[in-house]
Amino acid sequence: MKLKDRLLEILSKLLAPSKEILDRLEEHIDLSIDSLDKLIHMITHPEEDISKFYKLIEENEKLGDKIVYDVTKRILQGAVSLTIQSHLIQLVNTLDDILDKINFLGRDYIRMHHYMKLHQGEVREILNSIGENLRHSMRILTKLKDMFGSFKKGDLDSILSMRDEIERLEEEGDEVKDKLIEKLYVNSRLLDAHQFILLRSYILDTDDIEDLCEDSANLISLIILSVLS
Repeated sequence: MKLKDRLLEILSKLLAPSKEILDRLEEHIDLSIDSLDKLIHMITHPEEDISKFYKLIEENEKLGDKIVYDVTKRILQGAVSLTIQSHLIQLVNTLDDILDKINFLGRDYIRMHHYMKLHQGEVREILNSIGENLRHSMRILTKLKDMFGSFKKGDLDSILSMRDEIERLEEEGDEVKDKLIEKLYVNSRLLDAHQFILLRSYILDTDDIEDLCEDSANLISLIILSVLS
């Protein structure tokens, strides 16, 4: 048996007791992907009833909380090895932070939609660009889901490769964000002060999604390396 195949076999056996927990966490990532898709739709289709999309995001967030409670309880009751327990709890909380952040962004956009003029001029152009930025975040979140599939299999090479790809995408996302903030400043004379402050804050908040995805990817790598140490 090749060394790589042997390593996969060892990792699979060590992670086997955690399978149900990992399955539940994968469900949690799916909730984040679905919520992010709905957030993008809210921002890029303001003519539609955006409140119905936010209600679905809220429902996902509540489902996510139930998963976190269930998984954390199982971990603390000894369902996983002490070797990975602390890192796994960190991963659970970081994944939940992603879903919480998307919910926050949805709720904040509802407020902006009601109290700002979002259907015209530079404000609408900036918001459309934010939607594009979030599509970039979706690429990273989807890659994290793929990485989780490799995590469940104990595929170290794939995990480390995807971690590097997520890091590259996150750095790319920083550049996209900086260009959008520069665009906001260039067009600031066409916005009132209130619009400028809120849009700048919202852009910075959206960036947290990619940072949290990178943090999650690093934790997955740490868990696998802890198993092997």
